[in-house]
Amino acid sequence: MDNKSTSRQSEIEQTIDQCSVNPNVDGCPPRLAMKRPGSDVDSQNANANTSPDRKRQRVSKGKPRRATWDARQPSPGSILALIQGERKQLWVPGIAWGEIHLRSMDVVFERRKMGKTTKVDLNGAAVEESGKWKDDFGQGGTDACQWEDERWCRATRQLSSYGEEVQRLAARQVLETFGLVYTERPASRWSGGEQRVKENEVAFQFGGQCVDKLRTDGLFGRGHRGRCMAYINFDTISRLRVRYADRRWHTGPPEERKQKKLSMNPVAAWEEPYVVDVLICLAQEQAALGGEEGEDEGGWWVHVLGLEGAPARNGYLYTAWIPKAFLDKLEKPWEAIKCQRVVVKYEAIKLEKQKLEKTAHRLWRSFKRNFTDFRSKE
Repeated sequence: MDNKSTSRQSEIEQTIDQCSVNPNVDGCPPRLAMKRPGSDVDSQNANANTSPDRKRQRVSKGKPRRATWDARQPSPGSILALIQGERKQLWVPGIAWGEIHLRSMDVVFERRKMGKTTKVDLNGAAVEESGKWKDDFGQGGTDACQWEDERWCRATRQLSSYGEEVQRLAARQVLETFGLVYTERPASRWSGGEQRVKENEVAFQFGGQCVDKLRTDGLFGRGHRGRCMAYINFDTISRLRVRYADRRWHTGPPEERKQKKLSMNPVAAWEEPYVVDVLICLAQEQAALGGEEGEDEGGWWVHVLGLEGAPARNGYLYTAWIPKAFLDKLEKPWEAIKCQRVVVKYEAIKLEKQKLEKTAHRLWRSFKRNFTDFRSKE
């Protein structure tokens, strides 16, 4: 028995030695067919894991690579220099924009208030009517027939309804009256850079790259030259802001998290920085697709129709002229490019169901002013 066991043990050791040299030898058990550390096969595997392709694959799965413009030395007065010199974190998504972002880009809001006009009655006496614009326009019979149309009045009434879907369809009908067609996605030539833009989204370009995608409730345009109009319900903005705050501040005391969330809300709800970001995205899309420019210098008209929720007591119509120099500042943020101040002018439209005829007329005049008579820089 001792001789047999000794011979058997020697055969096993001989088989192990052969398997360590050549794993493919006949009779080698599968679990023994492995290379010792430092062998040629292990060195090849190590080289494959550290190859440049493998490194790029690992980087792509992690955080995004450093932008090419981030390593440039910014010029004094450029947007990149302002971002780097500000103590407060400015590199945030559009849903977290605040007044400090508008100041850094020199963008301001301006509210256009409705004044009073003096009209003369049949007897020649002066009669004041509130709710009319100081400058006279749109007094022809054709305009009266259009704003008194049954479809226009019905859409006006539905803008102040309780359902967001009903409001969205009403806004679509209102905008289509002025030749603005609803488009789900941008033209194939504009995909927002490397990131694919989804339905009702616009891409924000910075330094030649798509850095953010903003959600809206509807995008409209004329032809294939980019979208120039967006519809946004303020309830949508509130939900996006709460979702972002919950992801960013998911730890800490409840009171502290609540204060941080409240600090994201603008001082005036109708002067929403998110609207400015959407306007800029619309101008960038028109510039990329060769949209309509102004008469005097390069630039693009962009608009946003906003409702304050469901139901909505007020609507807001925003209009801005985005010059080409402003878009160049975002395209080359490391350069100090001179540009005039961008003024976002908006009008508050009171939606009163009890006074439907007056509301329909007010809405029609506001749209006509912004889309036809208001096409000149002041």
